Amino acid sequence: MIAHYFIFKKEERLMSVLKNKWVALSPVIVAVVVLIFSLVLIPTVHPTPQKLPVAFVNEDEGMQLPNQPSINMGKNIEQAIRNTMKSNATEKDQPPIDWINVDSEMEARKGMDKQNYYGALIIPKDFSQKVTSLQTVHPSSPKVKIIVNQGMNAAVSTIVQQILNQMVDHINTNVRQQLLQAMAKKRVMMKAEQAAFLASPVGKETAVVHSVGTHSANGNAPVSFVQPIWMTSLAAAALLYLAMDRRGVARRREKLAAQVMKNVVGLLLALIAGFGFIGMADAIGFHIPSFINMALFVSLAFFSFFTIESAVLAWIGFKGIPIFVLLLFFGAPLLSMAPELMTSFYRDWVYSWLPQRFMVEGLRELFFFNQKLQWNEPVFVLCSLALAGIVLVIVSAFKNDSVQQSGEPGKLTVSS
Repeated sequence: MIAHYFIFKKEERLMSVLKNKWVALSPVIVAVVVLIFSLVLIPTVHPTPQKLPVAFVNEDEGMQLPNQPSINMGKNIEQAIRNTMKSNATEKDQPPIDWINVDSEMEARKGMDKQNYYGALIIPKDFSQKVTSLQTVHPSSPKVKIIVNQGMNAAVSTIVQQILNQMVDHINTNVRQQLLQAMAKKRVMMKAEQAAFLASPVGKETAVVHSVGTHSANGNAPVSFVQPIWMTSLAAAALLYLAMDRRGVARRREKLAAQVMKNVVGLLLALIAGFGFIGMADAIGFHIPSFINMALFVSLAFFSFFTIESAVLAWIGFKGIPIFVLLLFFGAPLLSMAPELMTSFYRDWVYSWLPQRFMVEGLRELFFFNQKLQWNEPVFVLCSLALAGIVLVIVSAFKNDSVQQSGEPGKLTVSS
C-alpha cells in the first residue's frame, strides 16, 4: 500500500509538471529562439562583393612612333574597363568593382584617406613608352601600381587586391599578344632578353595604405570593442532604472530630479567605462594610437547607448531589454562586414540605422586613419542619439502613471 501511495504521488507530481503552461510552451519557445538566432547567420552565408569603389588613375602620356599613329596603352585599358562596366550594367548581378576615374595618384590617396576607395589601380606616365621598348633590343619592363586601403576593411582589402592582381594578369596577357603580333608582322627575330620580358611583360608594384598593423585583432579591434561597451551600458541603464524609476516616487518634481540625476550619473559612468576600458585594452596588448582621443570617443559611445537604453526602459520598463539584446546579436555579424558585401535588405534596412556601426566607424578612423577626435559623422550621430535619449528620459518624468508603487511594501499611491 505504501509503495502504491508513493507511486501515485510521483505520477501526480509528474502530471502537474506536464500541465504547467511553461513546460507546454517550451518546445515553441525553443523553436522560436532557434529560428531567431538562425536568422543572424544569413548575412554571413555567402557575402558577395558588389560595386566596391576602386580608383582608376591613368597618367600614361602615350608614345609617338615615326610614321605610325600614337600609342596610349593606358587609354586602351581605360576603354576596356568602360566596356566591361557597360556590359555589366545590363546584367542583373552587380559587378564586384565600381571603377571611379581619378586624375592623379595624389588625388586617389586623398580619397583613400577619406575612406572613399578600397584601393586604386594606377597606370604610370611612361607605361606606353616602356611597352613599346619591349620590341627593341633594349627592353624596359612597364609597371602598374596597385594601392590597397587596408584600414577600411581588412577582409575586403584582400578581395580588392586579388581582383586587381587578376586585372594586371589580364593586362599582361593582352600586352603579350599585341607585342607578339606586332613582332610577327615585322618578322623581328626575338632575342633571349626580349623573350624573358614577354613571359610577363607588365610588372606590378603593390602598396598598402592605412595598414591595420599588429595588435589590432587583424583589423577587427573596432568591432571587438562594441560588445563590451554595449552590454556594460545596458547593465548600467538597468541598474539605474531599478534604483531611480522603480522606487515608487509619487511627486512629479522628484521624478524629474531623479531622471536628471540619472543622466548625470550616466555621464560619470561613461567616463569611467571609456577610460577604464581603453586602459584595459592597452594593458592587454591592443595598439592604442591615442589614449585620450579613443577614451573620450568610447565614453561618448557608452553615454549614447546608455541614454537610448534608459529612455526605452523609462517608457516601457524591462520589456525593452530584449530589443537591445536582439540588436546586439543581429548587428554583430554585420559590423565586421563592408556594406558592399551585404544584400540590399541588410544594407539599407538593418545596417544603415544600427547605432553600433557608428562606434565602429569612429573607432576605425582613430585606429587606422591617424585622425584625432573631431566633429565627423560618427560623433554627430552618437551626440544626436545621446541628446534624443536625454530628452526622452527627462520627458518620461511627466508621463501619466495611473497607479504607481510607493516605496513601502504593499502600499499604493496615485501619482499627482
